[in-house]
Amino acid sequence: MWGPKPRSRHLPTRARLAVIGMVLLLPAACSGDDPGPGLDARVGKPASSAPPDPRAGIPEVGQCHLLDPNAVNVIVDTTDPLPDCTGTHTSRTFHVDVVPPGTTVPVAEIAFEACAGALEAGTGLDSAQLLGSFITWLWFEPTPEQKEAGAAWFRCDVVASEGEGELIPLPTGTATGDVFGGTVGPAYKRCIRNGGDTDGDGLDEAIHVACSGEHDYEWSGAFDPGFDTYPSEDEFFARAQDECGRIAGTEDWWSTWPSRDAWEGGEHRISCFRAV
Repeated sequence: MWGPKPRSRHLPTRARLAVIGMVLLLPAACSGDDPGPGLDARVGKPASSAPPDPRAGIPEVGQCHLLDPNAVNVIVDTTDPLPDCTGTHTSRTFHVDVVPPGTTVPVAEIAFEACAGALEAGTGLDSAQLLGSFITWLWFEPTPEQKEAGAAWFRCDVVASEGEGELIPLPTGTATGDVFGGTVGPAYKRCIRNGGDTDGDGLDEAIHVACSGEHDYEWSGAFDPGFDTYPSEDEFFARAQDECGRIAGTEDWWSTWPSRDAWEGGEHRISCFRAV
């Protein structure tokens, strides 16, 4: 998926023309007839192709798109950017960069670090606000046609997704770098609805929903539990018991913590939700 596309071999233009010329000239040479001026052609140098352009088709920061829900599962977006961001849109490009030539680092790794690192500046929100929201990012790479022209860029788009694949429309008419006006509105803020014990383990299940809908708990804050390695669920919960009552400001609270993948990606915080 990430490797280069295979290229086919072909007979160079000069060689092909030379072979054709030889076939045409042979009958005249054998008969001794004048081959005529039309066959006395010289093969010139083949036309040079355009040099690869790493920025071929590169998008611009600030462009908005109305993405298909399936966009969360692909890395190539073929939709055209909207004329502006005043109408309904579900993504906004906040960072664009070109992969360094000759790098051996996978593009996905370069894009992940760049997009995650630029999200705060690209949205105007801080790390805590982003953690307590459904606001995240997607990255895209050039189309196959753009790659054929030498394109080596990637694009980072801010999106908001409450569920699997469903994208929430973003605020309209705001500026890139301040997409959300410095605050996380209810449509983007993370809340929890108590789903009850669905698997018989004696524990209620958390259903993450936007705070604009029905919910039982609202995100209040987060803290770093201070573990050096990924802890057990019991260890996570013990630390939540130490801090979440204070952070939530209520005796009734809910806590969540990162998956192992998220932990290895650098997210270690426990989130605390207060009852509403």
